[in-house]
Amino acid sequence: MTSRLTLATALITALAGCAPRQAPARAAAPWHRNILATVFWVGEPGNEASAWDAQWVRSFGGVDDPKRRDGFLPAGFTPKLNPFYCALPYNDVAGRPGAKSALRGRWVEVRAGGRSCFCQVEDVGPWYVDDRDYVLGECRPRAEGQGRAGIDLSPAVRDYLKLSGKDLVDWRFADAAPAGPWSGWGP
Repeated sequence: MTSRLTLATALITALAGCAPRQAPARAAAPWHRNILATVFWVGEPGNEASAWDAQWVRSFGGVDDPKRRDGFLPAGFTPKLNPFYCALPYNDVAGRPGAKSALRGRWVEVRAGGRSCFCQVEDVGPWYVDDRDYVLGECRPRAEGQGRAGIDLSPAVRDYLKLSGKDLVDWRFADAAPAGPWSGWGP
């Protein structure tokens, strides 16, 4: 029965044009192209906690208000965590209390308008928490079918890439990030 289920899953995946991976690759991965991106922030209503940090606002050091900025930083305080962050719609430890996420803190390269920015995965979303074939594979985001975003970006990423707040971007996992304003943050 298990082999039939595996074969059926493989067939459905192949017919859907998706190629899921077993685990996140540690080296630079293929690009996800022309993905609708929106802006979200630490402390936004509904984002006081992240999928992996119940005290996200406290851990960050305050609310990352997208309207009150001091360069790439929130105005009024220095964040304790990297202000260059993003959310992807897959929680790799959902339903496993205490498990350590392999996605949290992963570097992601985002590019738009001829510029590249690096950020770290710090939350899950937008819209879905179980879109594994998109995040770890080569499928389009499920949310795209409803005209919704497939990646959420922090105000710092928005500002660095000079985005309007609802833009098409390309993104991929990166093994590391080169030096830039995203470097040297966090504990």
